[in-house]
Amino acid sequence: AHYEHLLEAYAFHGKLHSAAAVLDRIYAAGHIPLLRTYNRLLHGLATRGDIKQASHVYLRLRMQGLVPDEQTLRGLFKCVRMYASNIRVESARKLAQLKPGDR
Repeated sequence: AHYEHLLEAYAFHGKLHSAAAVLDRIYAAGHIPLLRTYNRLLHGLATRGDIKQASHVYLRLRMQGLVPDEQTLRGLFKCVRMYASNIRVESARKLAQLKPGDR
């Protein structure tokens, strides 16, 4: 449980490499990550909308032979929503910086 909280906190605060390192440390300690471990990581990544890392985590859990559950899908969908929201915000910022004649 300590590993799970640590990796979720790293992901939530945008320290994605540190979160992935915790996952590797779980294996190094002789433990096998559970589905809930991956779900916590996915939910942490979802707050940032990091769809690339979320897809990597999803592939990793599937390669381990785990079957996604409702929480896994919620994390993935939340990540997609946040990613889309970030794109809209960035597009609006770029549009706002244009001069009236450039629009």
